[in-house]
Amino acid sequence: MTLGNVFVMAGENAMGKSKSVGPYPKGSQSQAKEPEINASRGTWISDVEKRDLVEILENLPCGLAILRSPFGEPGYLNPRIVETLGYCLSSAPSTDELEKRIRRNERERHYSTELWREVVAAGGGVSTFDAVCGDGEVRTFEHRSVVLREDLIIALWIDITERKSKKIQLLESEPRFSALFEESSDPFLLFDEDHLINFNKATQELFGQWNRGRLLGATLSELSATRQRDGSRSEQKAAALFQSVLEKGSLRAEWTLLRSDGQPIHAELSVAVVTVGEKNLFFMVARDITSWKKEQTALLYAKSDLEKKVRERTAELTDANTRLRAEIRARETTERELRDTSEELRRLSEHLHQIGENSRVHVAREVHDQLGQSLAALKIDLAQLRGGQWAASGNLEQQVRGIEFQVSSIMQSVREICKELRPSVFDDFGLPSAIISTLKEFEKKTGICCEAEVDEAMPQQKTDGCLVLFRILQEALSNIRRHAQASQVRVGLKNVRGRLRLDVEDNGVGITASQTVAPDSLGILGIRERVRFRGGKLSIKGRPGKGTRMTVWLPIAKDESPQEMNHKSAAPLHPTVEGVGTA
Repeated sequence: MTLGNVFVMAGENAMGKSKSVGPYPKGSQSQAKEPEINASRGTWISDVEKRDLVEILENLPCGLAILRSPFGEPGYLNPRIVETLGYCLSSAPSTDELEKRIRRNERERHYSTELWREVVAAGGGVSTFDAVCGDGEVRTFEHRSVVLREDLIIALWIDITERKSKKIQLLESEPRFSALFEESSDPFLLFDEDHLINFNKATQELFGQWNRGRLLGATLSELSATRQRDGSRSEQKAAALFQSVLEKGSLRAEWTLLRSDGQPIHAELSVAVVTVGEKNLFFMVARDITSWKKEQTALLYAKSDLEKKVRERTAELTDANTRLRAEIRARETTERELRDTSEELRRLSEHLHQIGENSRVHVAREVHDQLGQSLAALKIDLAQLRGGQWAASGNLEQQVRGIEFQVSSIMQSVREICKELRPSVFDDFGLPSAIISTLKEFEKKTGICCEAEVDEAMPQQKTDGCLVLFRILQEALSNIRRHAQASQVRVGLKNVRGRLRLDVEDNGVGITASQTVAPDSLGILGIRERVRFRGGKLSIKGRPGKGTRMTVWLPIAKDESPQEMNHKSAAPLHPTVEGVGTA
C-alpha cells in the first residue's frame, strides 16, 4: 500500500466511505507507484498537498508506521523508523514478525500482544517498551498509535532511550544531591526571581533565630542590611545583582546580610543560574567572611600603623643621616682647615723665623758697620789720648770734643737700632704717638704721602692689644711699600665702645680676594694670626685700580669676648691735616 492509497483511504474515512485496498507487494518500499485516484469520486487532498505531506512524513524526526491490520503486514515505514529499528519491510513483513524480532522473550511478547489488542480496541493510545533493534542494541521507545479504521492504523515510534537514561540518572542522583544540599557546611539558598524558595540547615544557622517560615519567601534585600558597604540601597543592588547573573551566567560578590539579632554578616556570595524545567532559578552559596573581614581590617590597620612607623623611622634615619653627613662635612671642613692652618702656621713660622734671622742679620750689620767702625775709631783716639800725643801737639781740647761727637754718634746708632727693634715712642707715649711717628718715618723713607686720624678719646695704655695693632700697622705699611704702588696712605685709630678700630687705606692697585688667601701672602697671614690670637676681626677689601682698605677690630683687654667685636663703625675715614697730623 502506497502513501497515495493511504491518503485515499483517509479521505474515504473522512467522508464515511470504505474501500478495499489491494495487497502491498512483499519487500517493496514506500516509493511504489501510487495508483491514480478517480476524480469522479472526488478528492479530499490535491496532488500538491499530497506531495508536501509525503515530504513531511519522510522527514519526520521520529519513526512512523502505517499498518493495514493490527497484526498484518505494514503498509509503510518511513526512513526514520527503518534507521532506528534497523528493520525494513523485507526483514519484518508483518507485525507478528516484528514482535518476534524486537521481543525475544515469550512472556514479553505475550504481554505486548495483549496490550496492543487493548490499544486497538480503544482506538489508539500511548505505551512505552524496550525493543531489540537490528544491531542487537536494546532501546526504549514511546509508542503512540491512532486507529483510523480497522485496516488503517498509524503508529509513531519515538526513541526515548537517552531521555530515560537521564531520568534514571536524575532519580539516582537526587537523594545524593538532596543530602549534599542539606548537610553542606556552606549556606545554600535557592531563589525564584528574588524570593527564597529553598535553603539548607547551614543557612538557618547563618541567620540565627529565624525559623524556616520566616526565611521562605523572603527577598534578598529583606535578608540584608538596609545599605551595602558601598552605600547603595540593598533593594536596588539586589535587583542589579540578579540581572547581572542572568546576563553572565554566574557572579561572585561581597554582600552584607543581617542576622536575626540585627548583627551584620559580611558574606561572599557565589550566584549561578540553574534551569529546572523551563524556569531559571538562582542558586546561591553564601560564605560568612565576617571574621576574615575583621582580621583583614585589623591587618590593614596594622599595616597602616607599620607604614606610619616606617615613615617616621625613615624620617628619623634620614634626619640622622642628614645630620651625620653635615657632621662629616663639618669634620672634613675642619680637618681641611686644620691642615690648611697647620700649613699656614708652618709657613708663618718659617716666615717669622726668616724675619728674625733677617732682623738679627740687619742688627749685626748695623752694629758691625756703624758701631764697630765708630768704636774702632774711638779706641784709636783714646789710645792717642792715653799716649799723650794730643797733649804734646796742643790739640787736646779739640780731640776730646771729637771723642764726645763719636760717642754721641754711637749712642744715636744704638737708638736707631733699638727703634727698629721696638720704637721707644710706643713705650714712652703710647699707640697714637707711635702711629704718627711711624707714619712720619714711612713718609720720609718712601715719599708716600701719609695722613692720620686718631681719636682724641684714645687711652694711652700700652697693652698687648695696642702693641698688636702697632705691629699690624708696621706689616701693612711694609706691604704697601712693596706691592701697592700707592701715592697716599690714610690711617685711622678709633676707640669704639671699649674696642679699638684700626683702618689702613691706600690708593694703590688694589688687592684681589685670591691674593688675601694665597699661600705666599705671608704678611697677611701674620696679620690674620695676630688678630685671631687676640680674639679680634679682620677685613681686607680691595678695588682694582682704586686701592685697598684694611680694618682691624681688637678688644682693648685680652680677656674681652671676641663676640663683642661684632659691632662695626660705619664712620668714614677723613684726613684732617696734610702730611701727617692728628685730629
